[in-house]
Amino acid sequence: MKQMVIASFALSIVLIGFTNCRYIPQDPSQHFHPVRAAPKLSNENIPALRETQQTRAAERPWLEHAGVIEFKYRWEYQDGVAIGVSLYVAETKEIASNWLLERRASASLPMDFYFPRDDPAVVGDISFGGGQQFIRDNIVIVFRSDTTITEMAQQIDSLILDAPVRLSARQMTPLISTFTITENPVQFRSTTRLIIDVENPVNGELFYDWRFTPGSENWGGIERDESGNFYYCADTYEPVEYLTVYVINDAGFYSSKTLAIHIQF
Repeated sequence: MKQMVIASFALSIVLIGFTNCRYIPQDPSQHFHPVRAAPKLSNENIPALRETQQTRAAERPWLEHAGVIEFKYRWEYQDGVAIGVSLYVAETKEIASNWLLERRASASLPMDFYFPRDDPAVVGDISFGGGQQFIRDNIVIVFRSDTTITEMAQQIDSLILDAPVRLSARQMTPLISTFTITENPVQFRSTTRLIIDVENPVNGELFYDWRFTPGSENWGGIERDESGNFYYCADTYEPVEYLTVYVINDAGFYSSKTLAIHIQF
């Protein structure tokens, strides 16, 4: 009887060990990658740029293709030498990596010659050309400069590492709870107020970008009053206008919603 108890106990240990082994990650590439917000860049928080004048400070983000958000920066030295930086935010590290590799592959210049991959990386997770281009988690940095920028790149990387971080992009993405128009259908060449309600999970400013029915022309567009209300100006000969709003926050994340507006002639 005692032997049977010992055998059963030993078998339990083996089974428990086998069960636990199933949850031990075998592939380091499957490790968790955090999602980071876009930091603000200035010659005040980048010591290597303190002798420059900032001539562009990412006044607003721009929606690139493939769902990547771009923030544009520019600095100038007294002798006229300029340094441009584009900071791109993707929803995941995989999207960021694929986007930069595709951009390099489709560039008019041979990127592998002018900006070869640094081995090891001088900054970020992956870098090219001494830091002229680099990836840190879900953020891509691209310099436009003829000067050595490795020190600047490392300082920008430190700002990225200090920026807010979440488990997923959804935790920093604005949510459009309402997108409608006060009248539908609307009269041709009329101006009608739009209703937009957005919940922003991060503190900061919201930016709005608009797309009309692909291939159509709208000579009216969108207007905004002093109170921040948006208006749709119906100046299209299409019977239905598919209006899409993109709401982008200054962390670099966005959501979109489409509204079908019927036009009466």
